[in-house]
Amino acid sequence: MMNKLIFGRELILKPLYESLKKQSVNRKLQKIEELQNQISETARQRDTITKMFTQGIIDAAVYNQQNFGSLSEIARLETEIGYLQADTSDDMTRIKKLSELLHFAENSGMLTEFDDTLFVQTVSSITVLTRHELEFHLRCGLSLREKV
Repeated sequence: MMNKLIFGRELILKPLYESLKKQSVNRKLQKIEELQNQISETARQRDTITKMFTQGIIDAAVYNQQNFGSLSEIARLETEIGYLQADTSDDMTRIKKLSELLHFAENSGMLTEFDDTLFVQTVSSITVLTRHELEFHLRCGLSLREKV
């Protein structure tokens, strides 16, 4: 498996690395920024409602309803931001692991023997698909099938 990655690094690892670097993190960071802008806008609306209430323009029932709605929306948006940040952190970890694998593949010749340290650093789990086929789940997020 490692020799196939070394041999096919230009076809598999480099395009995957570039794609992950460009798309995943940037898209999520843009979404986080949009959500933060929505939080700011909702907070401004809440401030306006509070001012209107203190000036006696709206009654307590309307104020409570609008205030609760604003607080609920802010909490929902903050939760979504938390999920995106955790997901972005996972993506960054995958990108780092893929970068390490790519660096190894570029600077290594074909392997002639099993390297258990390299295997543990690269593979997170193995799934037995059939008696003759395994699927290796790499730490960088890539899954590779191998016939045995």
